Formats: sequence, C-alpha cells, structure tokens
Amino acid sequence: IIHGRLDIAFFVFVAAGVSDALDGWLARRQGSHSTLGAMLDPVADKALLICTYVSLAIIGVLPDWLALLVVFRDLLIMGGVTLFTLLGAPPPIQPLRISKANTVAQIALAALALLLAGFGLSGAWLL
Repeated sequence: IIHGRLDIAFFVFVAAGVSDALDGWLARRQGSHSTLGAMLDPVADKALLICTYVSLAIIGVLPDWLALLVVFRDLLIMGGVTLFTLLGAPPPIQPLRISKANTVAQIALAALALLLAGFGLSGAWLL
C-alpha cells in the first residue's frame, strides 16, 4: 500500500481474508481448536485491518477519522479486557454477532477501497 501498488495489495488482502475464513472453517469442521489459536486469530485479524486502514488513510484513500475510529475501537476493547483481567474478573471472550458483522463490514470496505483505488475504478460514492 505504501509503495502505491494497491492492485497487488488488493489481491494480498483478499488472499489473507480467504485463508483466514478457510482456516476457521477447517478448524470448526474438524473440531480442532486451541487456546492459543483462539487468542491469535482475532489478533491477526485486527492487525491486518488496523495496518490496512492506517495505510489507506496515510495515502489518502480513506479518511483519517475512519482509521482513527477503527484503531480506537480496538484499543478500547483490548484495554477493557486487560483492565478487567488485572482486576481479577477476566471477561468471557466470545465474539457477538454484531462484532462479527462489524469485522465483515471493515473487511468489505477495505477490500472495496483497495479495488477502486488499485484499478482506477470510479465509485468513490460506494466508500
């Protein structure tokens, strides 16, 4: 993204999303899950989204306020979990439907931004 190859970044981003979905599907289907995997998967998802949003904001494809909102939301959630854990009341970590819908929306928006900017397509109104 930083090097201006949004076309390649689009395909890498889509491949990362597809491989994450396939990994989750295989784990559910085979009943293979681990505590480490349950912790690392959402961290990897958030790292991908935060890096993508911040990078797209830096180059002017997405507005700065949106990248800040995405980063602040995740920091607020992680900070709350950390605080409750330090206070001796770790919250159960189970994603809600609204949280999953939010992640899907964030992924769709990032993919759309990369697609439009990477291939010079019009449709900024979609963003």
